[in-house]
Parts: sequence; structure tokens; C-alpha cells
Amino acid sequence: MKPRMHLCVLALLVLTFSEHALFGQGPSAVKDLSEMSLDELMDVTVVSAARREQKDIDSPRSVSVVTAEQIRQRNYRTVPEALNEVVGVLVQETNYGGGAPVIRGLIGNQILVLVDGIRLNLSARLPGNAIFRLGPNQYLNTIDVNQVERIEVVRGVGSVLYGSDALGGLINIITKSKAGSPTDSAMNARAFGRFASADRSGVGRLEVSGNFRKLGFTGGMSLKHFGDLRAGGGTGLQDFTAYGEQDGDLKLSYSLSGQQNVVLAVQRVRQNNVSRTDVLLSGRDLKYEWNPQRRDLAYLQYEFQNPVPFISSLRVGVSYQNQLERFNRIQGAQPNTEREHRDEVQSKGFTIQLRTPLGERQLLTYGTDYYSDRVISRRVDVDRVSGVRTTKAGTFVDGSIYRSFAAFLQDEISVSESLSFNLGVRYSRFHTHAVASDSEVRSLQIDSHPRALTSSAYGMYKLKGNLGLFFGIAQGFRAPNIDDSTILGSFGVGFEVPNAHLSSEKSLNYEIGMKAQHNKFSGTVSYFISKYKDLIQRTRGTFGNLSFLDLNNNGIQDEGESVEVYII
Repeated sequence: MKPRMHLCVLALLVLTFSEHALFGQGPSAVKDLSEMSLDELMDVTVVSAARREQKDIDSPRSVSVVTAEQIRQRNYRTVPEALNEVVGVLVQETNYGGGAPVIRGLIGNQILVLVDGIRLNLSARLPGNAIFRLGPNQYLNTIDVNQVERIEVVRGVGSVLYGSDALGGLINIITKSKAGSPTDSAMNARAFGRFASADRSGVGRLEVSGNFRKLGFTGGMSLKHFGDLRAGGGTGLQDFTAYGEQDGDLKLSYSLSGQQNVVLAVQRVRQNNVSRTDVLLSGRDLKYEWNPQRRDLAYLQYEFQNPVPFISSLRVGVSYQNQLERFNRIQGAQPNTEREHRDEVQSKGFTIQLRTPLGERQLLTYGTDYYSDRVISRRVDVDRVSGVRTTKAGTFVDGSIYRSFAAFLQDEISVSESLSFNLGVRYSRFHTHAVASDSEVRSLQIDSHPRALTSSAYGMYKLKGNLGLFFGIAQGFRAPNIDDSTILGSFGVGFEVPNAHLSSEKSLNYEIGMKAQHNKFSGTVSYFISKYKDLIQRTRGTFGNLSFLDLNNNGIQDEGESVEVYII
């Protein structure tokens, strides 16, 4: 059950001054702003706000960019740390191996994270999938900061172009790439390291890039070790913060012709002995450790410029992502039992995107997205005294399937040199299938089919060449995932049962703001109101038309049957 809830958020982003451009193109293009001409500032571009490259001053969205050069200069340890200084982003670190961004008051599965445009939010509690959970998590740190070319942060709802979860905003991590050249070949290699005294850490990276004529390539390997963090003053050593990491990546780009290009990329991040610091320091748990936390991603993209007269661009992509976490837990209340969890999500994706110009002042961007996730979830309880191993139900329903399909359309209209509009609409459909069971009740088959229709309208009015006023209204949504839809079993104060008729969380967002770019500073001021409805939460309900758990199925609340039923 979902009670109707309306939350209102008001915020003002302060104008920021920077010695380095917040909106960059890449390491080779990053300059100190004082070295940039006004024309250069006007030419810096972003790609995530409209699913195409455009000048930031032309975009009616509040966007920030962190470049690879800024990451190098500021010596960021992880991707979450690289976002910690972005205006309007707060990063909460529950553990040293994690970091969850908070954008416009939202966190976890209400912020969409993309890697090269591919969803990291999937269907369950694992990173970027059907089990991506609400609240702080460590999944943004499963992206090697050394692979990053740039990070684009779009504040505010992004559901029309990117679908579910983009309620508070979206983060698109774009990894390094190298284009081919039809006339020559070149190769570069470099090795670099990072050392820190506060955590006795060492990071090493070996990287190669170059091209063999039409084939461009870039790749590398990273080895990382982080010791327990040492804080100043009387705080001292921070236990349960050490962990290790091994990463690898390879990206190939082949130019079939001047108009066609194919990109193949593979990435792997593996973290070992990552502890959940907060519960261990509090004493609630004696052990809570991920070993390993792993993410594998492979994708193939094909792009064709001007394939037919009425289509200016065609892009097709397929992807496979595997996210695995094994964690062991010993609760303080049960010190003789160690729980061994294995949760995994296997995700297949397909996207197609096209662009069609309608005259000189109108551009249509449209396409479809399809993702299919399969969840594997196991648990074994080990008696630490006798060594007896007992199989238990996993964190999620083993074998759960989560599918999503969406079609979107964006219409960019340039009314004049000063005024432009961006209009969009998206239709999304989801399917969750699972067979949940519990030792105290019968098995339940869950089949849900939530849908969502969202729209948006943004505008930009240029007061001067380097000053713009933007405004907009947009709908957002977050579809219920496997973590929301399939939980069956006891929890602290009751017994939870699934809700097969669960619908999406919804939001309505209003925003107005101003952008300014100058050779001494760049900045954005925005004022927004976000209203949320139908937020998913647990509440009292019934199971078999009874408000209590009827263990003997006689329809009467007998002695000992005091457990209350809750439903999402």
C-alpha cells in the first residue's frame, strides 16, 4: 500500500566562482578560466542534458562537469570524492569504500547513475540495477576514478530522457576514449601512482592509448590498497576503513567510414574486504564485510551519421553488466552465527537513438531503451561453534526477473537567436516476475506491470551572449524495483508481504535560474520546487484478508499469532 504523500523541497543554488572551468571538454581542453577567452567559454559543451553535444550556455538545465584534469590536479581518491566539491551535490560516506551522492535532497535509488550512458541503477539492492536500494550505498565507488574522462551532473529530474530513478538528478560518468585516424598511427603509455599518509594508501596505474590507423584504443590496469584511515586530534585510527581494489578497462573505437563508427568497451572493478564502517564502529555488528564487491560491464555501440536523408544520426547499443556482492555478517545479537550472502544481478540492455532535423530551427531526438535483469540471491548461515551450514532464503527472491521498456521523444525548438524550448515525453513499462517463499507461509507468485507517462518543458532565453535565463516544468518517476516488490518475510516489528499492484513514485518539478559565463568566473543560480507523491514505504496491511500472520491457517488469531502484517 502506498499512502499519498506530498513533500515540498525549496532550494537555492549559490553562484560559484572558480579558478578552473566547471564545464570542460576533456583533459586537453581544460584551462584556467583566466586563460580562456569569452569565445572559448561559450564553446564548452555538455552531452547529458539533451542526449547530444550542446553548449552549456544553450542548455536549459543546471549542469556541472568534473574533468579528468581536475581529478588529477585535486588528487581525488575516488569518484564520490570527485563529486564532493560539485555545487548542489553532497556525498555521504557510510564507509571508506563507498560514497552516495545527495542531489536536491534525494539519495540512493532516487539518483540515476550512468556509465557511458548505460544505467548503473538496475533492479535490486546491488549497484545500478533492480535492487539498487534507497539510502547511502557504496556503488558509485565501483567506477575506477582513473578511467574517467569527465563526470557530468545534471541537477533536477531527468526521467523523460533517462527513465526511472532520475528524480533528484543524474550523474553520467564518461570514460576515456581514443579515436582512430585514417592516415597515421601512434601509441602512448604512462604509469603513475598516488600515495597518501592519512590512510597509508598506495595506488598504481598502467595505461596505454593510441591508434593503428582507423582503430583507436585506450585501456589500463589499476591496483589500489587503502589502509585504515588516521584522523587528526584525539580521533586517531579509524578501524574498519581499509580495503583493496583491482581494476581493468579497454575501449576500442573503429572508424568504418567517415560517417560510421563502432565502439567496444569492457570494464571490471573488484574490491576486497570492504567493511561497513558505521555498524561495526557502533557495535551493532561484529562483522559486515563485502568480499568481493565486483562490477563487470561490456558494451558495443554503433553510430551512423546521416544514414538516410531525414535522419541525421543513428546510434544503436547493446550492453551486458554483471554486479556481484558477497558479504559476510555477524550480528552483535547473534555472535555465534555468521551469515554468508551472495547477491548478483545480470543485466542485458539495448538502446536505439535517432535524431531528425525539421528545418533549421527544430531537432527531434527519439528512441527506445530495453533492459532485462536477472537476480541471483543466496544465503548460508554458519554456526561458528559447530560449523554446521544451513541454507536460508537470500536477501532477494532468487531467480527474479525485472524488465523495462521505454520510448522517448524530445523536440528542441529554436524560436529565435535568443529564445529556445525543449519539450519531451516518455512512456515506460516494467515487468517484475518472482516466486517468493517463506518458511512460515506458502509461496507467492508475483507479477507486476507498473507503467509511467512523463513529460517535460524547458526554455532558455539569452539576455546577452554570455548570460541566460532558463525555466522549466517536468514530471519524474521511480518505478518499483525488486527490492520494493518482492520482499516476503519477517522483519524487526512485523511480517512484510509483497504488493503486486505497486505503482511508481512520482514528482512534479518547477525550476527557474540564470547562467553566467565570464573569463573570470562561471556560475549558475537556480530556484526550484519539487513535489513528490506516492513515495514507496511500508505500512500496516493484510495478508489473506487478516491483519495478523495466521500460522495455522484457521482464520482466527490464536495465542502466539501476534505478528502484524505490513505491506509496501
